[in-house]
Amino acid sequence: MTTRKQKSGTFTTSSGKVLKLKKMNPWLIDEVYKAHRLPPVPTYTVTTATGATEEHPHDETTLDTPEAQMEYAEWQKVCAELTEKQEERLQALLFLRGLDVDLPKDEDWAEEQEELLGIVVPVKKAQRKLHFIKTEVIEGLDDLLTLMESIMTYAGVSEVAIEVAKSSFQRAVEEANPVAGTASEKGQVEL
Repeated sequence: MTTRKQKSGTFTTSSGKVLKLKKMNPWLIDEVYKAHRLPPVPTYTVTTATGATEEHPHDETTLDTPEAQMEYAEWQKVCAELTEKQEERLQALLFLRGLDVDLPKDEDWAEEQEELLGIVVPVKKAQRKLHFIKTEVIEGLDDLLTLMESIMTYAGVSEVAIEVAKSSFQRAVEEANPVAGTASEKGQVEL
């Protein structure tokens, strides 16, 4: 297992803000994924020339009945929901455990978001801190993905796991924000 070495315990945002990284237990990442495990792919059965039966996973080319199509579509929907939940939880883990950020003593940021922007700011401490990090500390999509990579690297996560997470988050960002996908295609958001 190869790991990248993040020599510095800091991350500098695109605007020059320096954030302090914290060591975190990389095994927690595995636990997040285990908590939202994807279900197995639906299967179909075939009988071979010898009369034996074999079970194979479905793909788009093997959906020969309406029932199989419905089952596969439901499986895709469940996988998409679980993947989104994994990504949300992984992001929360990385930002809450991997960044040394405290909520400010004054509430100006929260008042501005609620009163002027109409954003509901969470009340619970962990949710409020995560919201603060996502809306006030991280300065854009450019920083989001590279910060997550830096936190995982600093924690000693393997290169393979980092690449999987980057790919997953990049896809989610592009699907959720067409502008981000366009910027990425133009090379403005680099991983």
